[in-house]
Amino acid sequence: MNAERSPLAKAKQWYYDTSPREKYLLFLMLGVAVFLGGYSLVESSYSSFTSQSQQIHQAKETLEQLSDLLPQYVRLQQQKKQIESRFEGGELKMGIRSYIEDLATKKASISTRPNIQQIGSEPFGDNFELTKISVSFNTKDPAELIHFLKEIDKSEHPIILSRLEVRRLGSRLSVQTKLSSISRQKNQSFPSAS
Repeated sequence: MNAERSPLAKAKQWYYDTSPREKYLLFLMLGVAVFLGGYSLVESSYSSFTSQSQQIHQAKETLEQLSDLLPQYVRLQQQKKQIESRFEGGELKMGIRSYIEDLATKKASISTRPNIQQIGSEPFGDNFELTKISVSFNTKDPAELIHFLKEIDKSEHPIILSRLEVRRLGSRLSVQTKLSSISRQKNQSFPSAS
């Protein structure tokens, strides 16, 4: 009949058979176990809430910084679009060397043919490239140099004068310039408007 008793009945019988002192120690051990379990649960919850609070505080600070930077970002994007539209409007139908030679001989009326050399090209932003050019020529008339510089300044194609060196050689002026031309990158594919 002992073999047929349920585990619950066995536990009840064991509890009734224990002395009051053992019962007291049993409840004390259960109380300590419950206290330690509760403490570890509260501790982990507290550290989790503290961590979340710090993350929220950092996110608020980042959001405040972004809200301060947003107007500046919008303004810079607008400037970028304006500059890019200016560069796009001045696309060349001829090579940059031919364009500079045409500008120097026909528009600025420089009497001697300029020596034009392409120094190199490099990316300029996402959609453009910067082509560096060296232009040198000799002239007797300083007005030719002034006309050349004015033509560069009012050129439809964006050209930047990065260096100008003028030397007097007797009655002539030896002019050496470094120019940079900005144009849309070659072999660039654009999404079609379908």
